[in-house]
Amino acid sequence: MDLQHRRQGHYLVEKPNLTYTKAVTECDVAHDAGLKVDTAYTLYVNGQKQPTTYTVNLTDTVTKMGAQGRLVEVYDDTIVMIDTFLAKVTYVAPAAYDAQGHLRTEATIKLDVYATKGSTAATTLTLTNGEDAYPYAVGDYVLLNAYTNAFNSATESGLIKTGADKYGEIVSKATSVDGAQSVIYWNAQQHNVEGTVYDDAAKFYFDNAGKSTNKFTWFFDQYNNLIGNVEIAAATSYGVINSIWWAGNAADGSGVAKANVTYMDGTTAVVDLSKMTYFDETASGVVAPKIATGKVTHSTGIQNKVMKVDGDYFYVDSYINTNAVCDVNGILNGHLFQFTTQANGTLAAVEVATTVDAKFHNENLFVSKNTQYNGNNLIVDDATVFLVRNNTTNPYTFKSIVGLGNIDNYAQAEVTSSI
Repeated sequence: MDLQHRRQGHYLVEKPNLTYTKAVTECDVAHDAGLKVDTAYTLYVNGQKQPTTYTVNLTDTVTKMGAQGRLVEVYDDTIVMIDTFLAKVTYVAPAAYDAQGHLRTEATIKLDVYATKGSTAATTLTLTNGEDAYPYAVGDYVLLNAYTNAFNSATESGLIKTGADKYGEIVSKATSVDGAQSVIYWNAQQHNVEGTVYDDAAKFYFDNAGKSTNKFTWFFDQYNNLIGNVEIAAATSYGVINSIWWAGNAADGSGVAKANVTYMDGTTAVVDLSKMTYFDETASGVVAPKIATGKVTHSTGIQNKVMKVDGDYFYVDSYINTNAVCDVNGILNGHLFQFTTQANGTLAAVEVATTVDAKFHNENLFVSKNTQYNGNNLIVDDATVFLVRNNTTNPYTFKSIVGLGNIDNYAQAEVTSSI
């Protein structure tokens, strides 16, 4: 039974005479409904019967009912209005049963619902669904119809109900597009994303982009209105930096640090690095103990600064060989790095081992399958991915191996990384 037909203990089962999904004048409704006189309707907003009837005036060309993205259904003597909210899934669990097969706990989903006007703050809502599992995952953004509290009207609604009288239905997963605002509008109830103008839903509350021209993920309601946006989730991967060099632009004097990278799956790529964070006991400008971090830039020609952080910068020479010779911290071919994509498409590299206790690449380790030990012992299983370095080749080569059972006998430091 959906929200359109669930009405405080009784149900509407007939099809509506008229349907709207945006604001409409009373005059237009009267015309579309074929009214001959001003007509009073029982009004429901988000499942709540309003204390007074709503009168549709035949000649009122100014007053509007409904809103952008609000479903309005007109029946013979009743008008039903249903809002859609954006929500993020924070928890999902299937139904649980006791030893005799009796239902012990219903399938459950928890949502952060963006239902507060003028705020990106979320309201927590928990829903259950009997034995039927919810087909959503944590992190999904979904569209929600829900009961709302008082102050409901023909154009507005209150906050969603979260108490004993709550009710909600997930319409679907929200569709989305990634893009930047091409034009910044002011109070236009519209946004221009990558050159396309979209209307804002009335419940467009989750607005993290504001006036930013960076790329965001923009979510749509079921009527193709924008209903929210969020920063694009950074893409993260792991691998080894094989070589690095500075690629200058002779035309304008700019440049970027290029790097050859081998990822954990054994694939390779040439990437642009903009930030470097690594373990270094002696680096100057270290903010946190033993962790050096800086923006990647061209070396000054002073060799004792190459492949090191000095102040807020990590210096790179134009030549691969120079950087290799100056690599006293074993950044190249020696350590596992986490690579995170930045807003401008470059990568930030963070050495995974950034504390003394975590520098397992400097330890002789006892590796045990699916077993936890105290002390400096690596814990692995059949899903662990190993990146194995061949020490006999020049330059080094790497091979990806999945699962402890596929590991052979290797010399010390030959197994470079594992995740």
